[in-house]
Amino acid sequence: MNTENLNLIQLTPEWREELLDLARDFQAEGDTRFNGLLKGGDEAFFVFLQNLADEASEDDLPPGVIPQTTFWLVRDETTLLGFGRLRHRMGDHLLEKGGQVSIEIRPSERGKGYEEALLGLILAQAARMGLSEVRLTCAEEDAETAARIEAAGGEYIETRPLRRSSKQIRVYRIGSGRQD
Repeated sequence: MNTENLNLIQLTPEWREELLDLARDFQAEGDTRFNGLLKGGDEAFFVFLQNLADEASEDDLPPGVIPQTTFWLVRDETTLLGFGRLRHRMGDHLLEKGGQVSIEIRPSERGKGYEEALLGLILAQAARMGLSEVRLTCAEEDAETAARIEAAGGEYIETRPLRRSSKQIRVYRIGSGRQD
């Protein structure tokens, strides 16, 4: 895959129609996470943008909430392919929610190598933010995600149970490439 035409962006109002297209793609697969955005019109879009900005800020977050920055993967400066979230630091409760990095590719573009590209770009952002390593998790039975994490340099740490479930998760550590 040619990754030269892939970039990470922060959403701005100019991306509204492309975001709605991505949201419809998720909705067509039964994923409801963007339904409010699809039903809410302009106001919902601007609230969505403000929520992204608020999540990334160290200020005014509720106690115990770790800031996270959402980066959007763009192809050819025109098409939103997915997004990744980078939490600014680690907390034990984040092991239950995917660790410090989570990635999502729109359903119609999955399996084309964008997952690996997005993970690599997010890890580069982690290095720019000064993080020397990040923690990631996946379900124990999710061999595809485990392989992706390992291919990106993930070092297996442990398998542990989720607190409120009988499921197990695999925990990994990845150096972000920062040189001290």
